[in-house]
Amino acid sequence: MAALPQHRRQQSLRPHVESFFTWVEEQCCLRTSAATRARALEYAHNQADALKRFFDDGRLVLTNNGAERAIMAIALGRKAWLFCGRDDHAKSTAALYSFVASARLHKLDPEEYLRCLIRIVPPLAC
Repeated sequence: MAALPQHRRQQSLRPHVESFFTWVEEQCCLRTSAATRARALEYAHNQADALKRFFDDGRLVLTNNGAERAIMAIALGRKAWLFCGRDDHAKSTAALYSFVASARLHKLDPEEYLRCLIRIVPPLAC
C-alpha cells in the first residue's frame, strides 16, 4: 500500500479518525460495555496519540502488514520451538531471529550480516 501524501491524509482521513476517537471517548465514559470491548476501547483511548501519528509524518504507512509478515515464520514455528532445550537456548534463538529480522528490515542479506557479526563481535566469556 503506497503512502498517502500528508496533505491528503489531513483532508481525507483526519475527520474520520477524529470522529472515531470522539466516539471512543463517549463509549469509555459509559463503562457499560462487555469486558473485551471495554479493553479494546480503553486501548484505543490510551494509544490515541500514537495511533494518530501518521498525520504528522507522511512516511508512515497505514498498515502493519510488513510487521505481520515478518513475525509469521516465528508464529508458525512456535510449537516446534516450544521445547528448545533450556531457557538460555530459547533466549539465544530469540536473539538470532532478532538479528535476522533486523538484517531483512535494512535490506541486508541475513547470512552475510550474521557472518559479519560473528567476525566482528567478540565472544562472551561464559
